[in-house]
Amino acid sequence: MAKKMFWTALIMMVIGVNFVSAQNEATGKVKTAIANFEQYGDPKNRGKVTLTGSDRTWEDQMKFCLERPTQYPNITQDFSKKFNVTLPSTPDKMTSEMRAWWRDRIMAQAGRSPGFPHVGGKAQDIWIAGLDDAGKASLKTILENNGLGVLPEYISGGDSQYNVPLTPANVFHCYVR
Repeated sequence: MAKKMFWTALIMMVIGVNFVSAQNEATGKVKTAIANFEQYGDPKNRGKVTLTGSDRTWEDQMKFCLERPTQYPNITQDFSKKFNVTLPSTPDKMTSEMRAWWRDRIMAQAGRSPGFPHVGGKAQDIWIAGLDDAGKASLKTILENNGLGVLPEYISGGDSQYNVPLTPANVFHCYVR
């Protein structure tokens, strides 16, 4: 019995360590890239890059979907059809069945791109609005050389435009490739 408990505890510890490592994979790579950018890049760009959105819970992701249904059309339309609800809906108006549906759908796509890469720590957003075009290009190259994909975004209020040119980009969505 003690031997079985030991092995169970050991397995749980290893699984837990691996889960935590995976959760922080994108953030760790982004921090390394930013440190290199600030150490070796143009001094005028130091301190102009900020970590923003990173690891999210499924509840956080659900709120993003509900607040921005046009950015998540597949899952929000599926939800509307399944429960005959007009979006945006709010979590406090949901039944336990509705919340379970969101949890299951989001977790099935957690840590994947396309899907919900922030859920599971496979993505990290960084605010780059203070960089000039040369700084954005340099940082993007460093991020890519650190094993990350980079999707330039322009975010204004609750609206996001994806895969924009570097000039208007104010966020880099960085994801583990």
